[in-house]
Amino acid sequence: MGGVAGSGITYGYKVAGDGGWETGLRWYPQRVLVDPYAPLLSGRRVFGQRDPVEQFRPKEGSQFLGTFDFDSPAFDWGPGEASRSRHALKDLVIYEMPVRSFTASPSSQLPEGQRGTFLGLANKV
Repeated sequence: MGGVAGSGITYGYKVAGDGGWETGLRWYPQRVLVDPYAPLLSGRRVFGQRDPVEQFRPKEGSQFLGTFDFDSPAFDWGPGEASRSRHALKDLVIYEMPVRSFTASPSSQLPEGQRGTFLGLANKV
Protein backbone atom coordinates (compact mmCIF):
# COMPACT_ATOMS: atom_id res chain seq x y z
CA MET A 1 0.00 0.00 0.00
CA GLY A 2 2.87 2.37 -0.59
CA GLY A 3 3.92 2.76 3.05
CA VAL A 4 0.46 3.69 4.38
CA ALA A 5 -0.92 1.62 7.25
CA GLY A 6 -3.75 -0.76 6.33
CA SER A 7 -5.82 0.30 9.34
CA GLY A 8 -5.87 2.78 12.20
CA ILE A 9 -5.68 5.89 10.02
CA THR A 10 -8.41 8.49 10.55
CA TYR A 11 -9.30 11.31 8.20
CA GLY A 12 -11.84 14.05 7.62
CA TYR A 13 -12.44 17.12 5.45
CA LYS A 14 -12.43 20.85 5.99
CA VAL A 15 -14.80 22.61 3.64
CA ALA A 16 -14.95 26.30 2.76
CA GLY A 17 -17.17 28.07 0.28
CA ASP A 18 -19.69 30.77 -0.42
CA GLY A 19 -23.14 30.55 1.00
CA GLY A 20 -25.01 31.05 4.21
CA TRP A 21 -28.21 30.25 6.01
CA GLU A 22 -30.28 31.67 3.18
CA THR A 23 -28.81 29.31 0.57
CA GLY A 24 -28.64 26.19 2.70
CA LEU A 25 -24.88 26.03 2.12
CA ARG A 26 -23.59 26.21 5.67
CA TRP A 27 -19.81 26.14 5.85
CA TYR A 28 -17.75 26.12 9.01
CA PRO A 29 -14.19 25.87 7.69
CA GLN A 30 -12.63 25.41 11.15
CA ARG A 31 -14.52 22.15 11.74
CA VAL A 32 -13.34 18.79 10.43
CA LEU A 33 -16.23 16.95 8.77
CA VAL A 34 -16.70 13.22 8.41
CA ASP A 35 -16.55 11.75 4.91
CA PRO A 36 -20.14 10.72 4.06
CA TYR A 37 -18.69 7.84 2.02
CA ALA A 38 -16.26 6.62 4.70
CA PRO A 39 -16.28 2.81 4.89
CA LEU A 40 -15.94 2.95 8.71
CA LEU A 41 -16.20 5.64 11.39
CA SER A 42 -13.92 6.28 14.32
CA GLY A 43 -15.41 7.55 17.57
CA ARG A 44 -17.88 6.40 20.23
CA ARG A 45 -16.89 2.76 20.20
CA VAL A 46 -19.65 1.86 22.68
CA PHE A 47 -23.14 2.99 21.72
CA GLY A 48 -24.47 5.78 23.93
CA GLN A 49 -21.16 6.30 25.78
CA ARG A 50 -18.87 9.15 24.83
CA ASP A 51 -15.19 8.32 24.63
CA PRO A 52 -11.97 10.32 24.14
CA VAL A 53 -11.81 9.32 20.46
CA GLU A 54 -14.89 11.36 19.57
CA GLN A 55 -13.59 14.52 21.30
CA PHE A 56 -17.02 15.75 22.46
CA ARG A 57 -17.26 19.49 23.13
CA PRO A 58 -20.35 21.22 24.53
CA LYS A 59 -22.08 23.47 21.95
CA GLU A 60 -20.00 21.88 19.15
CA GLY A 61 -20.82 18.20 19.49
CA SER A 62 -18.73 15.17 18.72
CA GLN A 63 -15.92 14.71 16.23
CA PHE A 64 -16.30 11.55 14.18
CA LEU A 65 -13.70 10.72 11.55
CA GLY A 66 -13.57 8.34 8.64
CA THR A 67 -11.28 5.34 8.80
CA PHE A 68 -10.70 2.04 6.98
CA ASP A 69 -9.49 -1.47 7.73
CA PHE A 70 -7.72 -3.24 4.90
CA ASP A 71 -5.84 -5.49 7.35
CA SER A 72 -8.91 -7.53 8.33
CA PRO A 73 -10.45 -10.12 6.05
CA ALA A 74 -13.51 -9.05 4.08
CA PHE A 75 -16.90 -10.03 5.47
CA ASP A 76 -17.98 -13.46 4.26
CA TRP A 77 -21.64 -13.39 3.23
CA GLY A 78 -21.69 -17.15 3.03
CA PRO A 79 -22.14 -19.58 0.17
CA GLY A 80 -24.47 -19.10 -2.78
CA GLU A 81 -27.97 -18.02 -1.92
CA ALA A 82 -27.06 -16.49 1.44
CA SER A 83 -25.31 -13.66 -0.38
CA ARG A 84 -28.06 -12.86 -2.88
CA SER A 85 -31.81 -12.51 -2.72
CA ARG A 86 -33.83 -14.96 -4.79
CA HIS A 87 -36.27 -12.16 -5.59
CA ALA A 88 -35.99 -9.55 -8.30
CA LEU A 89 -35.26 -6.03 -7.06
CA LYS A 90 -38.58 -4.81 -8.45
CA ASP A 91 -40.40 -7.28 -6.17
CA LEU A 92 -38.62 -6.28 -2.95
CA VAL A 93 -39.98 -4.02 -0.24
CA ILE A 94 -37.13 -2.51 1.74
CA TYR A 95 -37.81 -0.99 5.15
CA GLU A 96 -35.50 1.49 6.80
CA MET A 97 -35.56 2.29 10.49
CA PRO A 98 -33.29 3.87 13.06
CA VAL A 99 -32.23 0.94 15.25
CA ARG A 100 -31.70 3.12 18.30
CA SER A 101 -35.16 4.69 18.17
CA PHE A 102 -36.86 1.35 17.68
CA THR A 103 -35.37 -0.37 20.71
CA ALA A 104 -33.87 2.28 23.05
CA SER A 105 -36.92 2.85 25.24
CA PRO A 106 -37.58 0.70 28.32
CA SER A 107 -40.98 0.08 26.73
CA SER A 108 -39.15 -2.20 24.25
CA GLN A 109 -38.96 -4.66 27.17
CA LEU A 110 -35.36 -5.48 26.25
CA PRO A 111 -32.56 -5.85 28.79
CA GLU A 112 -30.74 -2.54 29.28
CA GLY A 113 -27.56 -3.73 27.52
CA GLN A 114 -29.53 -4.61 24.36
CA ARG A 115 -31.58 -1.41 24.04
CA GLY A 116 -30.68 0.68 21.03
CA THR A 117 -28.52 -2.06 19.48
CA PHE A 118 -28.74 -4.42 16.54
CA LEU A 119 -28.87 -7.32 19.02
CA GLY A 120 -31.95 -5.71 20.57
CA LEU A 121 -33.53 -5.31 17.14
CA ALA A 122 -32.80 -8.96 16.33
CA ASN A 123 -34.49 -10.01 19.57
CA LYS A 124 -37.57 -7.94 18.74
CA VAL A 125 -37.83 -9.46 15.28
